[in-house]
Amino acid sequence: MNKRIDVNFITGIKADRIYGFSVYEKDLYKGLNDKVNFNVISMNSLPLPVGRTLSRNFSLYFLYPLYLKLKVKKNVLNHITTQKNAFVLNYINPKKSIVTCHDIIPYIFNEFGEVRKFLFDLSVKGMKKADKIIAVSESTKRDLINYLNFPEDKIKVIYESVNTNVFKLIDNAREKLKERGFDFGDSKLVLYVGLDKPTKNIPALIKAFYKLKKKMQNVKLIKVGSYEWKSERTKILNLIKILNLEKDVLFFENIGVENLSLFYNACDVFVFPSLYEGFGLPPLEAMACGCPVIASNKSSIPEVVGDAGILIEPDEDNLFKSMFNLLTNESLRKELSKKGLKQAKKFSLEKECEETLKIYEKLR
Repeated sequence: MNKRIDVNFITGIKADRIYGFSVYEKDLYKGLNDKVNFNVISMNSLPLPVGRTLSRNFSLYFLYPLYLKLKVKKNVLNHITTQKNAFVLNYINPKKSIVTCHDIIPYIFNEFGEVRKFLFDLSVKGMKKADKIIAVSESTKRDLINYLNFPEDKIKVIYESVNTNVFKLIDNAREKLKERGFDFGDSKLVLYVGLDKPTKNIPALIKAFYKLKKKMQNVKLIKVGSYEWKSERTKILNLIKILNLEKDVLFFENIGVENLSLFYNACDVFVFPSLYEGFGLPPLEAMACGCPVIASNKSSIPEVVGDAGILIEPDEDNLFKSMFNLLTNESLRKELSKKGLKQAKKFSLEKECEETLKIYEKLR
């Protein structure tokens, strides 16, 4: 029997919201915990009176490196679970280190002031010291090569996975949601899951939904997820008010994964209009729940959705036409539901863990 592998699992500041990288960390830990001795190095953000973002950044960039040096085990593997935290490899011995890169969207879309650019460059410098980069999609791998000049042989693509113990077909989902206080009557339901960021392209979805409401009165748009950029949430709410959609666009946050699975099961269509993703977990979760998917044809999203959903150029006209066609075509919804369930099975936790373990074993 092989000896268990020791790994410093370097996760940074504990997530206070559901992010793709936090799901990745949790699933990988659970899937490999019987084969790996994980030394999880994570800390809470210091509650400073300067707002959430500044508090978290101060905790990560100033306090976490000190905490890490106290907790890190020497002469074992280091797995930094997100590219943002790769800057720590400038402060600890980078030998036998792995970094998972989920995306480099801030660089591609130039989401930088001077400070953010400095911190991003610090993380890239750390990533280049790692022995191996795990990219969560071929798209992210291409970005690392084309934008940041990473050598191709340093990067291994390992797709993220969907937790099919949670995200699965559930009978009578609407009734179960109603019992939990989520009552949508007999309305058709369009679902979007994700943060409020410019790259998520939510205004285009709102405008498309406005056109849809002119054709179908009995339909609601449900948005699940918190905001990352307050300015973007304000922009979205103002647009909803201008279009007089306050009663038809419903926002939910921090509902938990069990309720989220019920939402996927209860809704008629899932729409994902994002302009860019490193992977794109929500459409995968939707497919695992049998919800028909309309998604952007950008970046990594086609890798995830394949031919199991409707892939479009994500402008408001295409979004409107796709939503209307799918909501009025029951046979197509059933067909996409079946295809989605089959597609989701390709992204198993077992496969993700098996491929990650091979990298651990090679570098141990």
